[in-house]
Amino acid sequence: MIEGILFYKMAFLSSSVSSMALPIIGHHLTLRSKILELFFLTQLVALCSLLSHLFWEGFELLWTLIAVCFYFLGTYTFSKLKLEEGRRHVTIMALYLILLSLQYLLIGFFPQLDSHMTKGLFGNIVTISNFEAATVLVTFLIFFVFYSFNRKKLHRESLDSAFLAGPKEKRLSSLFILIPVILSLYYLGLTYTLSFLLIPSLIPTKLFPKISFRMGGLAILSLLASVFGLVLSISFDNLSTTPTQILLLAGMLLCYALIKKGSSYFLRF
Repeated sequence: MIEGILFYKMAFLSSSVSSMALPIIGHHLTLRSKILELFFLTQLVALCSLLSHLFWEGFELLWTLIAVCFYFLGTYTFSKLKLEEGRRHVTIMALYLILLSLQYLLIGFFPQLDSHMTKGLFGNIVTISNFEAATVLVTFLIFFVFYSFNRKKLHRESLDSAFLAGPKEKRLSSLFILIPVILSLYYLGLTYTLSFLLIPSLIPTKLFPKISFRMGGLAILSLLASVFGLVLSISFDNLSTTPTQILLLAGMLLCYALIKKGSSYFLRF
């Protein structure tokens, strides 16, 4: 067991930092009503990933930067069009479907891309290279440094975005929030990234009434689910890494919610 952990040490490190950071990012994306845009972003990154494998194998990082540029170009265009909220959502979903269709069209012409699309969907942190794991690790560590110095400011901006329609979203904070998400989508897979972004946000706010406790608690639970899921998948060949991590995450969060609700019920008597 110890030998397996040491052999996959980079996978454990990148899994640990990403699982702790993604719930924090997901909290801010939810407050800023960016979930639909996030789904659009997933397909943009997936399309760029397929193109990188088709044309410039070995230059995946370049296509990741292209995906970032296209995303911010798209959000800038949306802001200039001044679409109504309902029409904005419809437009984003239409673009999502167009990008998804383009991917399947590419696979029809180039069947060798099918395996890359499957890997991009489910991911497998065990099989990523040391360079990819190091890229994920460094990116999320930079995010944590940024977050530790700008935690209150970032939360205030997210609350302003949620309750006040007027203030414009800060480009710098958006960059530090979205770059880790894009790299996670690219290297760790869509299912892993979206699950650790969105599932923790289902925990009711009253279970973590204080924002610092909420962020810390969700980060720790996500870390435990990610690490134990990785250990189980290494120990048992029949267990896929990402589904095991996600199911553990959902189970831990559900158990925690039930325990908190049960303890608050008994304290009344």
